[in-house]
Amino acid sequence: MILKAVEKFLVLSIFFCAQTLGIAQDRSERDLQIVRNSTSCTSEARKAFVLGNSDYRHIEGTRYGVSDASKVKNRLESLGFCVHYHQNLTLQAFGVAIARFMEGLGEGGLILFYFAGHGVSEDGKNYLIPIDFRPTSEFQLANSSIDLGAITSRFRRYPNLRFVSVIDACRSPFRRERGNFDDPAMSPMHASEALFAFGSDSDKPSFESNQAGGGLFTGQFLLHLDIPGLEVNALFTSVRRKVLKLSGGKQHPWVHNGLTQDLVLNDQSRSSVSKESPI
Repeated sequence: MILKAVEKFLVLSIFFCAQTLGIAQDRSERDLQIVRNSTSCTSEARKAFVLGNSDYRHIEGTRYGVSDASKVKNRLESLGFCVHYHQNLTLQAFGVAIARFMEGLGEGGLILFYFAGHGVSEDGKNYLIPIDFRPTSEFQLANSSIDLGAITSRFRRYPNLRFVSVIDACRSPFRRERGNFDDPAMSPMHASEALFAFGSDSDKPSFESNQAGGGLFTGQFLLHLDIPGLEVNALFTSVRRKVLKLSGGKQHPWVHNGLTQDLVLNDQSRSSVSKESPI
């Protein structure tokens, strides 16, 4: 009698484990399918990787991560960028998406990397948070998120490649004891032939734009992308000035420019744009 009960328990345990594994595999397959279905590009001159994460599974989501990324994707495509666009990626899918994007890189040209979602700074490193992240320990932070510095290093393997990173994230110092996202923070980043633009400075929060229905920083970035011929350093200087003004001095975008030559993101003729300049 007892033997039969044990056998029944084992059968049921195996069944439920198989069901759980199947669900996890199905979810993983769906995540990777999203990556495979992203834009495929052949141009090597101006390429962009755009990701928005909003639907976090184990922490509070972001309101405009996906919608902001979608707007950036559409604007960059209109400017001739070849865009790999993604939304709501898990850690595995995030890694696969980066690897797939790098497969088509040439020896030169311009790469623009845009991320909207949660970010965490720990021990001088900036981590981009996938939607399946569980904030429980420092060890898990390093192994369950994407190191922005590591991404930068991979792109810097191409000496003639210029790299622009635009991060609009709710960053926070990692709290091992609580695993929360209470306080904004970020770590400075520097690299040759690279520009890093963060939506907020180390001790300042990020705000939403009531007018644009999105992040204040990304909203201003998009407006300034409409200006033909605007050099990228001047672009982000003006973005910073506008965000400071609109946030009442509470949000401080941070930029480090390691580029050695002028760079223009919108190289269209001025006659093709009729919008009033935000500068």
